[in-house]
Amino acid sequence: MRAGLMALAALALAACAALTTPALWHVAPSSLGPDRTMAQQISIDAAGQHWTIDAATEIDSNHLRVVLMALGLRALSLDYDGDTLQAEKGSVPFKLPPEQLINDLLLAYTPLDALRAALPSGWSVDAVGNTRTLLRNGQIVAVVTYLSGNPPAAQAPWASRIKLEHRDAGYILTIDSAATDSE
Repeated sequence: MRAGLMALAALALAACAALTTPALWHVAPSSLGPDRTMAQQISIDAAGQHWTIDAATEIDSNHLRVVLMALGLRALSLDYDGDTLQAEKGSVPFKLPPEQLINDLLLAYTPLDALRAALPSGWSVDAVGNTRTLLRNGQIVAVVTYLSGNPPAAQAPWASRIKLEHRDAGYILTIDSAATDSE
């Protein structure tokens, strides 16, 4: 088990070696829709490696909370209120900056109008069909593809299987979500 933890830590470090801490976007958790709790499985592909981490995600009108677990141990706990992010590292090393993970979730799940209003100057997001594209000064930074078939406007994006290719940082997240309460 210790070897597995060390491999996960090395992979997370390699995947994030080129990352700097991004500016946190300011999106009100209330814009993410009704209160919900989900179990998520996040697959990460980076630097020629693949690993999977489990997440418990809770959204209410004031907070987006995420707890990441690997091998049954907590890797990271996040509590985002739309302005500030509280991050608590667990016993499993996880090197993706917390701000990056929150921004990735916001990119995938925030309604377009609220997301566009939160992006810094020079940034934009386009949506066509099942795809969202994040751009910085006209250059593609990340692409989100909703793999469940319908455009996110036609269904709750939280119910979609999502692939997020972060071209700038060189990793791909695939997120599978399952509601653990009524939506």
